[in-house]
Amino acid sequence: MSIGLEALLYKVMRDRMSEADLQRLYFNFIQELDYDNLEGGSKDAKARSLITYFMHRKRLPELTDALLQMRPDLRGELEVRSGAESKRVAVSDWMKDWLFLQLFIPLVILLIPFVADVIVVQREHPFQITFSDGDLMLFSAMLLIGFSIHTKQMHLQWRASISDSWFSLPQAAGVVLLLLFVMLEYDVIHKGYFNLDVGVLPKRVTAYSCFSCSAALISIMFSVIKFRKLTRLLLKETMGY
Repeated sequence: MSIGLEALLYKVMRDRMSEADLQRLYFNFIQELDYDNLEGGSKDAKARSLITYFMHRKRLPELTDALLQMRPDLRGELEVRSGAESKRVAVSDWMKDWLFLQLFIPLVILLIPFVADVIVVQREHPFQITFSDGDLMLFSAMLLIGFSIHTKQMHLQWRASISDSWFSLPQAAGVVLLLLFVMLEYDVIHKGYFNLDVGVLPKRVTAYSCFSCSAALISIMFSVIKFRKLTRLLLKETMGY
């Protein structure tokens, strides 16, 4: 199993650096911290406190660069791992951005009217009224197309060994859902279903609502599963996990 950058930094500071070296690292390259105020009384404890400080701020590559400026002889041990750590942070940030911006926020926005109809307005047929317009189908299409675009970007950036199907199939499915959304939207507006009095709604409205929710559920499951596999693959190729 590959050793993490934080463990490697601690090993180097413990075994290859004296306390004078550690103090010089602080005073010459890390002026944002006071060496004397760090937790721990020994050199090893202060080294661990320093690494913890930078690790919590996702700045371990900066600490590695400062260490290499002072000790170029450690380049062979640290440089490769530092680059891999930068990629790991980038993959992690990409994962969080995708989950939050592409999935969570749009889904919450789409579900708010349904919750309001059920709890606040208490209208009849809230499911059909909320989801028959195809907005969930549009969300599904954008989710799949966005996944395809992000996957291709990661492939081009890090040359991950993934096949074209990772981004071609979701993109094709997203385009098909877009076409279906246009057809559904036209039919709903053309038939005037939104203007019908609440009562017995046409079966087609219920069918549209069920189809939109099914498309959204399948798209979310597919994207999340593929997304997890992709991030694991990237971490394995960049970090050796």
